[in-house]
Amino acid sequence: MVCSGCSHSPVYDHLGNKSVDKCPFCRPLHPTTDKALFEMKKKQAKANNAYAVYSLGIVAYLYGRDGLRWSRKLAMKLWHWSGDLGCADAYLEIGFQYGSFRYRDKVKSLHYIAKAAELGHEEAMYFLGKWEMMNGNTNEKQSNISRLPQQMESQDL
Repeated sequence: MVCSGCSHSPVYDHLGNKSVDKCPFCRPLHPTTDKALFEMKKKQAKANNAYAVYSLGIVAYLYGRDGLRWSRKLAMKLWHWSGDLGCADAYLEIGFQYGSFRYRDKVKSLHYIAKAAELGHEEAMYFLGKWEMMNGNTNEKQSNISRLPQQMESQDL
């Protein structure tokens, strides 16, 4: 499942019977092999499906299979593209990557986690609130998160 439409809207055949074989949005049969699923994701990514681009980034980052090489750089590129298309999960993943041992850039990390929160990602909102509490910032006027745009501009990011 790439677009998640299969789980939200049933498809009916010409006789009114519910069909579980086809996705109601993209209409092809459900892929039966990993290769077919990968091809479906690639096709949807070319059509700017944010979740498909995000999932290709996951494949590139975690596995490096199905024609994608294992590459953190490629995964980050795909997640940026997906985030620009509106995928909050992608921005959260970018934020976690910048906060990881590989990059250790707290300002960039918080910037992308805040972008995920702005798109309504609950885990990102929780993480930002927890970060503020751990830093003793319980007053909204003193919030470090609200000062992120100025910090980003000062570092030319």
